[in-house]
Amino acid sequence: MKRNPVMTILTVACIFSVIALTIAYAALRTSLTIEGTATVDGKWQVEFENLSSPTITGILPGDIKEAKLSATMFNLIVELGKPRDSVIYTFDVANNGNIDAKISSITIPNKETLENNDLSYSFTYFDKTDANGNIIETPIVVGDTLMVGEKRKLKLSIKYNEIDSLNQPNPIQLNLDSSIVYGQL
Repeated sequence: MKRNPVMTILTVACIFSVIALTIAYAALRTSLTIEGTATVDGKWQVEFENLSSPTITGILPGDIKEAKLSATMFNLIVELGKPRDSVIYTFDVANNGNIDAKISSITIPNKETLENNDLSYSFTYFDKTDANGNIIETPIVVGDTLMVGEKRKLKLSIKYNEIDSLNQPNPIQLNLDSSIVYGQL
């Protein structure tokens, strides 16, 4: 009796199919069980604190309608009446928790709004000195770290630039929000 080559191929294919299905079924029936517990003991507490009294130039204290500090937000409503009027605040950002942090985003007033109103704005670190003891202001940037227990002094400054007073209505009332969002390092 002659062997049919097609029949041989079909027989071998059926055997391999049954083996493959058996392996696939066994793999699907296998389950992974993880037992045990994990505890994360962390306290997240990065916040703004110690808001100073403003240093003002040209304006009256009553021109500052509101200066409010929350966990990581600074809100200021102020009227600047003439060129060179300015207001400066200093405050701290402190990591009072037990998790190291880094800046994930910074929100400052819209640059176009500031330029259209002839205002300059700066939000900087204000806590390092040079060899002569002069305070050095450095930019605050995304990625800066704030380690557990660390405190940095910040400075927020807004100034009505020297311009042709015909270009600007007086006074300019500003409602400015600035924030720094920290994430886990």
